[in-house]
Amino acid sequence: MEKRRYTAEEKARLIRLAKTHSNPEIARILGRTVASVQTMLSHLKVRRTRVWTKEEIARLRSLYSSKTNVELAAMFGVQEYTIQNLACRLNLKKSYNVGCYQKGSTPWNYGKKVPTVSDNAKRTQFKKGQSPKNTLQDGAIVVRQRIDRTTPPQKFIRVGPRKWEQLSRYTWIKHHGPIPPGHCVTFIDGNSLNCDIENLRLITRKENLLRNSGAIHLPDSMVAFYLAGKQGNPKAFARTPELIKLKRDQLLSNRQLKNKRNGKTTSH
Repeated sequence: MEKRRYTAEEKARLIRLAKTHSNPEIARILGRTVASVQTMLSHLKVRRTRVWTKEEIARLRSLYSSKTNVELAAMFGVQEYTIQNLACRLNLKKSYNVGCYQKGSTPWNYGKKVPTVSDNAKRTQFKKGQSPKNTLQDGAIVVRQRIDRTTPPQKFIRVGPRKWEQLSRYTWIKHHGPIPPGHCVTFIDGNSLNCDIENLRLITRKENLLRNSGAIHLPDSMVAFYLAGKQGNPKAFARTPELIKLKRDQLLSNRQLKNKRNGKTTSH
């Protein structure tokens, strides 16, 4: 059967009707199928909101609670999401969750046996209590680091199944006993991978905060932040070492003056 092509007059009339009529109504007026109308509207790049008549809305209200959205979309000649959007605007609710098992329903596989696994498949299945071949044993040491690399790498030691501990803490506890609350283990040379006991030191959390405080030690990144201010770009100032040095000297001088007025001693 030869397809009937749209004439120029039909296309122009289709564009006009699309502003005030729904696709099924347009199909009846032009003597076309709903699918043909939808295809031509898409070809003509006509973008519009679905026009719903009062009769269609009333019909949707009566059918929405007992029909699935897929069924309704087929009945009205629209996409499923169109039904969902209109139902949301009209505050329509399903009488039950269509598509889910209802109380008393029987599953399709009720009473059926699970298919037996072949011998070849059984040989490759994990047995109860079996561990993969690449499982590390107690005492194994690995290096880990955050994906964003915002913290230095750390060594971890396996102390039990699915239980790992930082090697620095493990070494300290082994030589000096439990770590008191409010304390942490740090590295004397700054190398987080050097976990020898001679390189470890126990400090308080307060000392660690002061040790890592950029506002106290004034690294280049912190000085660039002060130079940029709230609205500036610190990265631009980070490339000017002369300004960094001048600003750091100014901050240290202001700190000394402030501490002197308050009767404090300073060290940097």
